[in-house]
Amino acid sequence: MLLKLFAKTVFGISGWRGKPWPEGLTKCVLIEAPHTSMWDFFWGKMYFTARGLRMGVIIKKESFFWPIGGLLKTLGGIPVDRANASHIVDQMVDYLNSQEHLILTITPEGTRKKVTRWKHGFYHIAMKTNLPIAISYIDYKKKELGVFKVIKPSGNLEQEMKEIKSLYKGIAAKHPENFTWED
Repeated sequence: MLLKLFAKTVFGISGWRGKPWPEGLTKCVLIEAPHTSMWDFFWGKMYFTARGLRMGVIIKKESFFWPIGGLLKTLGGIPVDRANASHIVDQMVDYLNSQEHLILTITPEGTRKKVTRWKHGFYHIAMKTNLPIAISYIDYKKKELGVFKVIKPSGNLEQEMKEIKSLYKGIAAKHPENFTWED
């Protein structure tokens, strides 16, 4: 309760706004873009904490060193071995299937640097767990976070990726030079 109040206060003082979370959605794969700054995690965490939702976020295992590792886990960090990238999807499917409520947050860019191709692991995780994908955004110009829409993946990855990426047209990243929504 105290953390929830803290998060709401941070939003109020900072001028950031969080759009409403979709009613009844307590377990899903969420993609957050753009991801160009460590601040993206902070604002995302405040958003979920203010709403009393449990968020998990995939973080490279190298970040989980003492004393930071314990804090990252407390904040929802889930360590993954990126050297074994082919196993990350299955690892996250098993993890999600073991949880009653969890918003698994994934940045499809996979890094804060500029990329030309988004990763598709989030899509495969959603397909294998039969969970919806919440397509969220963080807009630094508007100081706003929210969810564009929630979709149930159909299996038509190429078409749905085009539709998903097009939603980000006009969204302002913290570091705009590191974000592109176009292929």
